Amino acid sequence: MDAAQLDEYLRGLFVGGVPWTLTRVDEAGVTLRMEVDGMGTRPGGTVAGPTVVLLADSAAYAAVMSRVGPKPLAVTSNINVSFLRRPKVRPLIAEGKVLKVGRSLAFTEVSIFNEGDPEPVSHAVVTYSLSLADLDIDPSLTARTS
Repeated sequence: MDAAQLDEYLRGLFVGGVPWTLTRVDEAGVTLRMEVDGMGTRPGGTVAGPTVVLLADSAAYAAVMSRVGPKPLAVTSNINVSFLRRPKVRPLIAEGKVLKVGRSLAFTEVSIFNEGDPEPVSHAVVTYSLSLADLDIDPSLTARTS
């Protein structure tokens, strides 16, 4: 999938939309950019862990979909996130790449940075299960309803 196709697919798949912008799709992987606001922060002037995990999982999913095409039933089967440094309350950039796609699993790696900072704030390894992805399902069940 190219960037425009992938962006349209992802925005249509998730009810309520997505909190990030897809900024790059190529053979090397994907880049997502997420503005951080009051909902994604915590006391102490930092980004909340669940916000970072959301971005890591989203970048991994986007990277997998860029390789295998639209598979609404591909699901996260494992995610391991290491928090390396305290993220500042600034936009976050996620760089995701696919390490391997097998018959039933896809393995990815995601690095997350504060925008403009070359040092990562977190690193994630995410595995997606593709075993349900090719089931014959009614497309209306995966379409956006709002």
